[in-house]
Amino acid sequence: MDFQTNLKEMYKYFTEINKKIYLIQWEYKDRFAVRETVPSNNLSTADRVFTIEELKQYDGSNNNPAYVAVDGIVYDVTLVAGWGGGTHFGVKAGTDATEQYYKCHGLTYAVNKLPKIGVLQK
Repeated sequence: MDFQTNLKEMYKYFTEINKKIYLIQWEYKDRFAVRETVPSNNLSTADRVFTIEELKQYDGSNNNPAYVAVDGIVYDVTLVAGWGGGTHFGVKAGTDATEQYYKCHGLTYAVNKLPKIGVLQK
């Protein structure tokens, strides 16, 4: 096997392992206290409460801001390059993207770097 073929096979192997790890993390996320909901910039009691219908208005279209909810917190993704046009790898702004977030990012805290706008009404 030449180097290029070997490298491609290794990449495919590690990609499959990475997918399995994320699926396992997602499946057992509620059993472990690994995930924290401690935000980097805390919400105050005066923050806006969004219904799912209100959140749908903030889909990034027609010069509207792009907001997305994860774990009940609404984040502003308007200025995030990866959310250009109101979508990010098939996930649309203006939605509760909790499930998609954890399927993609696992148990990371990447979302805590985003500006928090409010909370999603349960």
